Amino acid sequence: MLRDISLEDSKELKGKLKQFNLTTWCICDLYLSHIGKYNSGSFKKAIVNVMEEETENNVIEDMIDVILIHKTFDFDRFFQMEDKYNKKKILLDVLHEGLMTMAKHEGWDTNSLSHANNRCLKEKLGNNWLYKNKYFSSPNKKNFAGIFCNWDIDKFEVTAVFFNKQKEEMERIKLYENEPHDIEPMGKMGWDKVTGEVYLFSKSEKEKMDSNSNYNFLAISFLPVPLVFQKRSHTPHLLFLDHLYLFYKRLLFAGICFYHYTHREM
Repeated sequence: MLRDISLEDSKELKGKLKQFNLTTWCICDLYLSHIGKYNSGSFKKAIVNVMEEETENNVIEDMIDVILIHKTFDFDRFFQMEDKYNKKKILLDVLHEGLMTMAKHEGWDTNSLSHANNRCLKEKLGNNWLYKNKYFSSPNKKNFAGIFCNWDIDKFEVTAVFFNKQKEEMERIKLYENEPHDIEPMGKMGWDKVTGEVYLFSKSEKEKMDSNSNYNFLAISFLPVPLVFQKRSHTPHLLFLDHLYLFYKRLLFAGICFYHYTHREM
């Protein structure tokens, strides 16, 4: 079963190598998400390697469970383009063409690939999704929110969107934005009953906040890029008390994090 597809440039581009490769990830992921359980024989990964020369165009190589095809690509045209949709369309075209050539050569199903290509076009090449495919309610059940992800050729961003009971959008707050290759695995999300905060945790395997949890905050609200934010009353004295309590709570949390960081095993 095909588990991964990749669109890469040749090593001859040097300085532009990283720039190009970063733009391809969102399209490869979008295409793969529409293939489903695709029977690719003994191969688990398919690579479309693009290059400027035409000498090796359509040459197919295989390496145990990886299959690779070389395709000619006009890099100058690609880098001169400013419209993101057209850039993504060019990437999709060469990716689909390469996979179709592989499929015909190996005897794979081509209908599934055509379906995936058409689905990408139907969705206007947008790699967007609702995290965990669900919304969550506020403690008073009057509103609900969802975490939306957008993976584009130049960024990966996560946004919290708030709705009322009539499903009318009230507000959206960008939680963070990273390079398209720097995607932080996300964990638990919810709406805190005490503070009124909507929170999003990062699921990290590198470090643990304590011995009982695998989750760390992606950020705290007093950091430059907040991931914790609140929807609360605007009554002046209540707002002041809210902020005072919230400041104390976060100060305590920061102290605990600092303690665990300085006392962790090296």
